[in-house]
Amino acid sequence: MTAFQILIVLVPLCVSVKPDIGKDFWRIYSEIRDLTRRALILLFCISIAWIFGPIILSQIYNSQGYYQFNQGDLQAAKLSYEKAIDFYPDNVWIHYNLGDLYEELKDFEKAEAAYQIAIRGPSSSLVYNNLGRLYILEKEYNSAFHLLDGGLQSLNDLNQNQAYPNELSYTLHKNLGWLELEQKNNPAAYIYLQEAISIAEKNKIDASSSYCLLAQLPSENLDPKAHLERWQKCCQKEEDDITQIQPEEYEWLQLARQHLEKEGKQCHALVPKVSS
Repeated sequence: MTAFQILIVLVPLCVSVKPDIGKDFWRIYSEIRDLTRRALILLFCISIAWIFGPIILSQIYNSQGYYQFNQGDLQAAKLSYEKAIDFYPDNVWIHYNLGDLYEELKDFEKAEAAYQIAIRGPSSSLVYNNLGRLYILEKEYNSAFHLLDGGLQSLNDLNQNQAYPNELSYTLHKNLGWLELEQKNNPAAYIYLQEAISIAEKNKIDASSSYCLLAQLPSENLDPKAHLERWQKCCQKEEDDITQIQPEEYEWLQLARQHLEKEGKQCHALVPKVSS
């Protein structure tokens, strides 16, 4: 049979079944297309969950821990922060929050370790301040100065792009004044504390802790009334802030009370007993 003869036989046959073949083809094509689209969407969702799921879960646990911390449930907050770190250990803010929690628990060694990780983050001025404060308490003054001064530089470099730049700038200057006072470098302490008070007055920040430190500077050349006024301003801490004071602030208020009682005055700050 020649090729021409074969064509004569096949062409009519193909033409006779073309409508059915076309209908089945487009139905199958449509089903495959829909299945492919669904598979791609599912694959995309799985990929997003795989990449961003741990970050989202980490943030959820971090927020939960922060809420528990503010409610005073420190152990529950600790567990939440640890779960957050398990999901996404590169989130430096979780380590900062955990360090803050360990400070509250008076576990300064673990607080320092958490801050050392958190200090790698972009907004490190907060960490510089907290870690610098721990070093003052540990009498590691050179390390404390490096961190606190670095915190000021970081704050300036970021153009004060922080949640509370004025409060942070005040606290850094106050802690630098405290650091210099501890080392009996009184002129430098005075400069830092006066700058802290200036920042506080311009931004309506409680400067009572700075006055507590300022009052501890030598007062031989200071008018007695002015010196007494420093102790009185030390005692002007807001009542709502008293429950959140640091142990060193409690000691400063006790000093203020002692000096004022000698002059027949009272320290009006509500001074609770700070648990050890």
